[in-house]
Amino acid sequence: IKALGSAGDFLVSWSGHDAGGGENSVFVQKVLADGTVVGTPTLLEATGNTAGNDQVPVVMTIGSGSDGAYVVAWQGMDAGESDNSIYVQYFDAQGNAKAGGATKLEAPGYASGSDAAVQLAPLGNSGAFVAVWSGAESASESSIYVQRFDSTGTPAGQPLMLEATGRSDGFNG
Repeated sequence: IKALGSAGDFLVSWSGHDAGGGENSVFVQKVLADGTVVGTPTLLEATGNTAGNDQVPVVMTIGSGSDGAYVVAWQGMDAGESDNSIYVQYFDAQGNAKAGGATKLEAPGYASGSDAAVQLAPLGNSGAFVAVWSGAESASESSIYVQRFDSTGTPAGQPLMLEATGRSDGFNG
């Protein structure tokens, strides 16, 4: 749940069964301060895979917070694969999803490893933000990754890998 603006409106995100069956999808819903639900819940799924589980959503307002723009991130099953990636969907102040669908984030160079535990943080009031997650860099090693996004929800540059120094067990997530 996340406050949206200063009028008392808020966003709720959750993972639950969609109309298609037994897999989980991510949903986001805007609710006005008086309790009025705006429209129907928005369904979010991993790009190209409507049959996999999507879960652990995180929602964040961006910019000044008063204009109504927000971002939802979650982990979802990759299309045709057996691992999870991170997905990030930007919504403008009118609640419209950015054209082209969600941005898929994976640890660079190792697409078959699972990515999880996404967190979002704003970069000031410009609308830019970062996504941080744990991802497999090989079959036996994990690291923390950071992806910057501009104020339109477009990735800015390549993901940055962060590693603890002095670790010998290959786990940094």
